[in-house]
Amino acid sequence: MFDNLKQMLGNAKEMNTMLGGIQSKLKVEKFEGVAGGGMVKIVVNGIQEVVEVHIDSSSLAKDNKFLEDLIKSAFNQALQKASVASQKMMMGLMQKK
Repeated sequence: MFDNLKQMLGNAKEMNTMLGGIQSKLKVEKFEGVAGGGMVKIVVNGIQEVVEVHIDSSSLAKDNKFLEDLIKSAFNQALQKASVASQKMMMGLMQKK
């Protein structure tokens, strides 16, 4: 019984170390979302933090609703890319076990 517990704790520590490695990789990876033909560009990292926002000055001449829609679209696109990459890394981790 204690041998099983030791093995489970060892596996948990190993998994935790591997998860930390994945988090480190995701933090430096960048994913870009673009909308309005490049008028708005948002870059997030793999842990879904916004790291860059670029808004073309020509989009500022448009109405606010238009710009808001471009920002939402670019942001959602970047988040989707980050989410897919994160899922792939986690699946790779699960396949190793």
